[in-house]
Amino acid sequence: MTIEALRKQISDLQIQNTKTETELNTLYAKRDSEQRMLKETERGIGHKQRRLEVLKRDVFNLTIEHDKQTRAQQLKDRKEEIQKAITLQPSFDDIVQKEMNSIISELKEMNFSLGRELNFEELWEAYSKLISQREISRASAIRQEAETRYLTQLTSLIERELDGGTVDMIEKRNLKIPIQNFLSNPIVKAELRI
Repeated sequence: MTIEALRKQISDLQIQNTKTETELNTLYAKRDSEQRMLKETERGIGHKQRRLEVLKRDVFNLTIEHDKQTRAQQLKDRKEEIQKAITLQPSFDDIVQKEMNSIISELKEMNFSLGRELNFEELWEAYSKLISQREISRASAIRQEAETRYLTQLTSLIERELDGGTVDMIEKRNLKIPIQNFLSNPIVKAELRI
């Protein structure tokens, strides 16, 4: 090989060397840039993952709060519906009045001549005094307890009907039992002079 050929070969190799070094430097720069980009991407991923966890927790907590408020509203609506239905039914005092009328009518039909004769006005006046007393007597406490039992039974039947169930005649008639027990109580009988 001649000197000229060797020089040409050396020159070609130096050009390739320079070109290869430039390409290598470009690749190093690209790698450094991509590593920085990778680190930034990893940081971004970490931030977004933490944000996602916060959002999931917030969604979970808000869902629980929403469900709680929805349930509370449903219970409130149901309670209002029950109270409205109760107002459409005879009150405890309405049934007491009818039961007193019924007792007096039955006694008149039987025509017993035992004991003193009662009329509805006297009986209702004695009952009205009992319910208007400011202080609590044994008879008024018994009345309160009987009214509570009546309202509990009535509410139970209304709830059943709201839930799609049915209320039969016997169950409706059984609503009178707390009133009958109240009027049959010896303390109440003494107070009302029945």
